[in-house]
Amino acid sequence: EPLGGSAEPGAADAAQTPLSAKLRRWTAAGGNIGSVTAYVLVPASGEAGEVGGEQLAPGTYVYIERDHALALIGPAPSASETDVVPDGVGVRIVLTGNVDKVARKYFSFALRIAVQDCGCSFEVIRLVADALGVPLLARARWDEQRIARALGTDPAREPACIVVDLGGSRAH
Repeated sequence: EPLGGSAEPGAADAAQTPLSAKLRRWTAAGGNIGSVTAYVLVPASGEAGEVGGEQLAPGTYVYIERDHALALIGPAPSASETDVVPDGVGVRIVLTGNVDKVARKYFSFALRIAVQDCGCSFEVIRLVADALGVPLLARARWDEQRIARALGTDPAREPACIVVDLGGSRAH
């Protein structure tokens, strides 16, 4: 969809739609059906930080897009679960792809779309972390089953596609 005015002749005389009315997506998304879910794991150990003036307590959170808020869904990973959140990490963000939701529209192409959407969401996280000076480490490997248990997800229906560690007290 075009972001600016129409290139058709005579369009310059027509009333222009404001640019803000045409922007409907915060990042690239396959079908714009919300295939990505962001989870935030805040370990019990470490320094607490602030988000929007409020302290983010240890726990497992899910991002609720319509409210632009984090909802607590479970306890913090225990100190013994270093493969869920390693020592020295401020927070871990896990981006999952809701393959079931996407498959209703795109069938067997759903996994590819979900993974690509997670990649676009990761790039937004990377840009924001860089702008704020927050250390970021994208993980190449993780224990899918342990992360799924910590999040309460089914990896066959909602696989973890991106795992990102944000370090230091500024991470949360």
